[in-house]
Amino acid sequence: MSGPLTSLRVVEFSGIGPGPLVGQLLADLGADVVTVDRRSAKADPADVNRRNKRSVALNLRKAEGLAAVRCLLAGADVLIEGFRPGVMERLGLGPDVCLSANPRLVYGRMTGWGQTGPLAHTAGHDINYLGITGALHAIGRPDEPPVPQQPQLALAPGTTVEEAERRLIMMTLAHTRDNKTRAAEILGISLKTLHNKLNKLRLRPKKTE
Repeated sequence: MSGPLTSLRVVEFSGIGPGPLVGQLLADLGADVVTVDRRSAKADPADVNRRNKRSVALNLRKAEGLAAVRCLLAGADVLIEGFRPGVMERLGLGPDVCLSANPRLVYGRMTGWGQTGPLAHTAGHDINYLGITGALHAIGRPDEPPVPQQPQLALAPGTTVEEAERRLIMMTLAHTRDNKTRAAEILGISLKTLHNKLNKLRLRPKKTE
């Protein structure tokens, strides 16, 4: 597919949620996005996040699979991964290793709560953010269970995805403009951005007698 990002090469490690969506948006703009899957499977025509992408099935627990993905990354401009903290490092594909092999690579990682901190290894989903900030308490009727969730809150993570897409594009274009001689960069985006925004609303449970 042609577009403004036709020359951009992206390697996306398959997952769910924000990572595949960012890859889809880049592919829609013309980027060559290759998704690394754990196993071969028939394409799901209902999975819009696979739109305009290619895919390859690799076993990253075997030397052959790691060698193949490292070959892909050697010629890539962008890496996208959404695993929990430490997974890529244990596979031998952490930022230090990848950026050493490909100094122009933009290493993009998307997590629920960031790479460090007490919630880093906790699953991050919209309902978690709504609950921990008190926003869930404000949804529904008095004396009834909360009714998750209001559409505007459910869709709020999209702003984080858009932010990740914009940053990836800008960082990559900056490297291209400078003839790819700048130091590689690591982009760390977490959906706790949504948590912080909701927390500013200061939504707290009402005091009961």
